[in-house]
Amino acid sequence: MELRQARYFLAVVEHGGVAGAAAALGLAGPSVSQAVRALERELGAELFHRIGRGMVLTAAGRAFVGPARRIVRSALAADGAAVGPGGPVRGRLDVLASTYVAVHPVAGIVGAFRHAHPEVAVRIGALPDDDDCAAL
Repeated sequence: MELRQARYFLAVVEHGGVAGAAAALGLAGPSVSQAVRALERELGAELFHRIGRGMVLTAAGRAFVGPARRIVRSALAADGAAVGPGGPVRGRLDVLASTYVAVHPVAGIVGAFRHAHPEVAVRIGALPDDDDCAAL
């Protein structure tokens, strides 16, 4: 298994299909689709039910989400650990923000951070709705 396959798999999960994943990754759809198919062949299990243009996780796919996330996190941690003292800050920063503050001030803060630390990948996501938070 290649790291990119795990990343592509997770992107398909997070974006609900190949088209959304490809757009988020800045790739062509067939590249993502082929990588996911190759991963399925290597694992010996279908990870998605393909319904028209949509994709829904199979039981095997749901079981693979956690390990795939750990693989990607471990790779990021290993990459960040390779930086010596005083070297550039590297890794990934996940920011969850309310949609009310996503543009201001979060966008400005993240922009300044990215300018100061270009080696850090930043992902911004929305916090769950208030109704979703009540269920937690």
